[in-house]
Amino acid sequence: MFNQQMTWLEFAGMLTGLAGVWLTVRASVWCFPTGILCVSIYAYIFFHPTVRLYADGILQLIFLPLQTIGWINWRTRRETTTRITRTPRKEWGILFLVFLAGWFFLSSMLHRYTNAYLPWLDGALTTLSLIAQWQIARKQLENWLLWIFVDILYIPLYFSRDLPLTAFLYLVFLFMAIAGYRAWRKQLASDA
Repeated sequence: MFNQQMTWLEFAGMLTGLAGVWLTVRASVWCFPTGILCVSIYAYIFFHPTVRLYADGILQLIFLPLQTIGWINWRTRRETTTRITRTPRKEWGILFLVFLAGWFFLSSMLHRYTNAYLPWLDGALTTLSLIAQWQIARKQLENWLLWIFVDILYIPLYFSRDLPLTAFLYLVFLFMAIAGYRAWRKQLASDA
């Protein structure tokens, strides 16, 4: 595809990723087990010596417990955690500080101790993705805005690493994030 090699593993990651985000847009609890499979596949891919997106690999490993937390939250506390909410202003300040600290720490480590490809960009996108996943676990509307921003930057990054299916996946994720934002915003308004 686009004169780049593809693997069956990348294809499987793409399919489970599409299914997981589609289920998230629909606010289905099944987004979490599907997501667990997807992040497991991509952890392997991102650590591969030809890809070297180590922060993304670490991100996938961190997504495993976050997916589990979200799954538990959405299944066990339906009355409080399944309602879509907005991120409180005070929390945005905390999340911004978490972003700065995580970005600097992760990118510095990658730059200094690894042969990571674009460590500062990889670290920034990884940190923002963690924050967005945290917001999904808490069912906060603004997670979709972060995903839109991150997806726009991930598309050319993955294409540059000869991962055409993954770049395509993130293009689809971009449109799904826009749809997710609209759907969740509509649900939030109807719940008010």
